[in-house]
Amino acid sequence: MVDLKRLAKPPIAAGSAPPILCQFAIRNERNAFYSKYLSLRNLNLEHIGFNNKNRIFINENLTPQDREIRTAAIKLKKEGRIQQVFSRDGVVHVKSRGGPAEACYTVEHLRSCSK
Repeated sequence: MVDLKRLAKPPIAAGSAPPILCQFAIRNERNAFYSKYLSLRNLNLEHIGFNNKNRIFINENLTPQDREIRTAAIKLKKEGRIQQVFSRDGVVHVKSRGGPAEACYTVEHLRSCSK
């Protein structure tokens, strides 16, 4: 891990939990951390050395276009049209029921994956 920043202006209110930005220098470390998060789904601050049990939520830093694709994919998942949504290396992937995960590079491509 290269850098850890709290995304809040001082003073930080007692009991609050502002977002933390974590930057990795080594891709394998980032992938291992993200993989652990995906497998546990209950990763908390205590797991990474803080004296706090608040849950950690992990998101990749996506481009505006990929955020749009991810938002549309999550909506389709809530509608039951796709089974799973995840991102890997900045690319949004969706998995249909019974099918393999497929990378989606545009919203139009996403719509064709969900039919």
